[in-house]
Amino acid sequence: MAPPPALVDDLIGEILLRLPTDDPACLFRAALVCKPWRCLLSDDAFLRRYRAFHRTPPVLGFFHDGDVIGKSLLAGDALYFTIEEGRRILKYEYDMVEQELSVIKAPPVIAGNMALVTAEGSGLGAAGVKGYSLHLWSWQIGADSIGEWVPDRVIELGKMISIGIGDPTTKLNVIGFAEGAGSIFINANDSIFIVEVKSGTVRKTIGKRGDFSSIFPFVSFYTPDHDSTTLQVSMSME
Repeated sequence: MAPPPALVDDLIGEILLRLPTDDPACLFRAALVCKPWRCLLSDDAFLRRYRAFHRTPPVLGFFHDGDVIGKSLLAGDALYFTIEEGRRILKYEYDMVEQELSVIKAPPVIAGNMALVTAEGSGLGAAGVKGYSLHLWSWQIGADSIGEWVPDRVIELGKMISIGIGDPTTKLNVIGFAEGAGSIFINANDSIFIVEVKSGTVRKTIGKRGDFSSIFPFVSFYTPDHDSTTLQVSMSME
């Protein structure tokens, strides 16, 4: 029996282009198959296509610090910081001409247990837990130029997170947000879960357990090095 025809280079490139980003080992294993594949996977043109095709880099991990005073977010032309234990938000707006400081009240219900997030349209948003539900809000400016918090949607966490519903020791705290990936981090009974905002799916992270109050996620594409079988990471701190 004749051997099957060899895959043409263009077809191989299209297949490798579709390897998932959330499992860095996929690119690493593919680079070990043979030298031509490793050369392709480390080629600058392929890496540009890979990043453009997948667009959003995955969350690869996070740093944590239990002594952080408040969370922050860059949205549009302004920086936002939570103050007074999350009950208020400080807005620092800047341009080439002037700078301005103002204070915004946190959304109702979730003050003190929230994270600043990027809302639809790259504006200011907030995410917080009430009971076993994750509430998403966006800050919108009305026709009268007065801003207000508008509820976006609610993601029910009780059925997706392995917690004891009704157990008085169960605590759900929002501890971080990965801007580039649109992922919200929840601390539940010393375990950390990631909520994907677009899909509403929840997954548990693998790593150190702990009662963290704030974390700093980083996102990046893992890509093979051209001259070796090591992986390179260009980290984007959030």
